[in-house]
Amino acid sequence: MGFSFSNDALHDMADFALTKAKANGATDCACLLSESVGRNVTVRMGKVDTLEHTRDKSFSVDVYRGQRRGSATTSDLSLKGLEQAVMAASDIARFMADDEYLGLPDKSNLALRNHRDLNLHHPWRLSVDKAIDKAMAIEAAAFDVSKSIKNSDGATVGTYEGQMLLTNSLGFRGAYPFSMHSVAMGAIAQKGKGENLSMQRESWYSSHRNPKRLQKLTDVGAIAAQRALARLGAKPISTRTCPVIFENTQAISVLRSFMMAINGTPLYKKSSFLLDAVGQSIWAKHISITEDPFIPEGAKSSPFDDEGVKVKPRTVVKRGVLQGYVLNTYSSRRLNLPNTGHGGGSHNLFVHSTNITHGGLPALLAQMGTGLVVTDMFGQGVNTMTGDFSKGIFGFWVENGVIAHPVEGITIAGNLKEMLQGIVAMSDDELEAGGWHCGSLLLEKMTIAGQ
Repeated sequence: MGFSFSNDALHDMADFALTKAKANGATDCACLLSESVGRNVTVRMGKVDTLEHTRDKSFSVDVYRGQRRGSATTSDLSLKGLEQAVMAASDIARFMADDEYLGLPDKSNLALRNHRDLNLHHPWRLSVDKAIDKAMAIEAAAFDVSKSIKNSDGATVGTYEGQMLLTNSLGFRGAYPFSMHSVAMGAIAQKGKGENLSMQRESWYSSHRNPKRLQKLTDVGAIAAQRALARLGAKPISTRTCPVIFENTQAISVLRSFMMAINGTPLYKKSSFLLDAVGQSIWAKHISITEDPFIPEGAKSSPFDDEGVKVKPRTVVKRGVLQGYVLNTYSSRRLNLPNTGHGGGSHNLFVHSTNITHGGLPALLAQMGTGLVVTDMFGQGVNTMTGDFSKGIFGFWVENGVIAHPVEGITIAGNLKEMLQGIVAMSDDELEAGGWHCGSLLLEKMTIAGQ
């Protein structure tokens, strides 16, 4: 598919935009040029369902007039289009109120040189026919698992690549190409007829910057089918308090809720239950969390953040104790704390434990004995201000370390701070999802609202 612009052309456009902004009275300016190209093929029931091809181009600019900022975005990357966007942002800045915390990052925080090549660009030159063949193979693998796989939500093969250039008037300039590819399957299992009809849906996917490191296509289809089959015959259970395992797919969701609470925006708005929590024991003592933006081919790797600020590996949680927050330039100024290089969010995260249960989820089930395994959650039931956690779930009831039956129609509730403190163990079935890595987590107890 390829790109429309050379790297030199992007640099020339950035120079043009910065010059126009300065000429129009800007005290500072930052701009981002990017383009991307992608293709998604979905097949369903052995036929092509959708075929999408995208090609996007974007120029976004922030113009500062002292401590007033105006922003504009355009997909017109002609010189006239760039100039119009710069002028629009400049005009907006004239009418904005002063904000003492606005402005480009301090120059000392910028990654002005020595940007690492993190090997983030791996084009997948798939023809439409080959993409269709791969999607067909994924779906066929799901149907091959069992005759109870009666239907399909579709199998998808997606390929995506892009390039970006970020620059500002303080001398920062950084550019790199990138890619992200994915394969996915949604399977529908069915048994019984009439009033006894039971249908369940499950999915599985794999994504990576390098297509060679995607999960085997037939495995993606088979896992989706196996997970759908396992859900058949689900029923509710009675209200109770018991141990709970968050399967690795859902453990990452718990991690995500924690990361939201240490993000700068809710912190400076005083709407996070972890305000002023640095140095406090938040997770169980056997848990540590590290962050590394420099993992080659990593899903959340980057040589600098979205503001051009330096990034570095760090420890977020050490033996349960929170070490720091996730701050960009604006939130760091509002909180009067150092900029942590998180314009654009966190980087690759790894959850570690000194209480590792070897043998994957089955060993963790045996350790729990009797309780609930959560394999799916839905609803927006996480209150970042209070830490209250309440979600509808699907999972499995476990007795004597063995799955007894699937469970639906219930909710689980607790408080994130108590949940994180109550983690008993983590299994060695580490899953990577979007650059975040975590194994299944066993919690001492949670409240289940059922029949």
